[in-house]
Amino acid sequence: MIMKIMRWLAAGVGAATVSYATYVATTWLRYGHAKRVRHVAMLHAMLHAIEVIATPVSESLGIPAMLVRVRILQIAVVGLISVWGGKRLWRFGLREAT
Repeated sequence: MIMKIMRWLAAGVGAATVSYATYVATTWLRYGHAKRVRHVAMLHAMLHAIEVIATPVSESLGIPAMLVRVRILQIAVVGLISVWGGKRLWRFGLREAT
């Protein structure tokens, strides 16, 4: 009985060692070869453009007034998306009972 437990423990330790060695090998091979993502650069450019626009607006209107206008803009955008999406938007993920 004890020998059977020892074999199972040895097999578990062996499997853990092999999986960790595989992880280390793939990490070592990928080191310095990260994929460049275009979307991240586009996102940074958009955020910079938004910051450039938001700074003078917040200085001229004040932050509370700017937040009210941003909130109204968000409501308008969601309204346009809901009109454009129609039933598909509201029924997304729902299944009809058959």
